[in-house]
Amino acid sequence: MRHSFATELVASGTDVLTVQTLLGHESVSTTQVYAHVQQEAREKAIANLLITNE
Repeated sequence: MRHSFATELVASGTDVLTVQTLLGHESVSTTQVYAHVQQEAREKAIANLLITNE
């Protein structure tokens, strides 16, 4: 259930640090495992940074 909760939050746009807080994890790397952060999400985040910094 925690995996599904975390994955849905990240998929809907909630940042991983917020999910980390909600799950009570000390390490963001643990949250990334629970949230199944995908390569596509990483690429989207990088693209958003590049657009923002132009």
